[in-house]
Amino acid sequence: MQSGGAGRAEGADQPHRAHTSGQTALIAGVALFAITIACYAAFVFTHPTNTWLAPVDLHVYVRGGRSVLHHASLYNWPGTTMQFTYPPFAALLFTVLGALPWHLVVSL
Repeated sequence: MQSGGAGRAEGADQPHRAHTSGQTALIAGVALFAITIACYAAFVFTHPTNTWLAPVDLHVYVRGGRSVLHHASLYNWPGTTMQFTYPPFAALLFTVLGALPWHLVVSL
């Protein structure tokens, strides 16, 4: 009889352990999220926005699309450090961007 009672007492403790484990995971997740937000805020406040909000990749996408529209070379752009490195199929997809004015592409 005594061993059965002890088994029930141990089993009754299981939901408490699961609840405590869930609380610990929640607290750890909230702390990690807060640290991430703090790091992001520190980055935003210490770096000028014109250096990290510049749509560098977008220029490459649009230029690749315009190369297709104008039957120009995709992989040999003179005078630029950023080159189109995607497959030709991607350039076909970017023709939609290449057909639009730059201010509209940036606003999308």
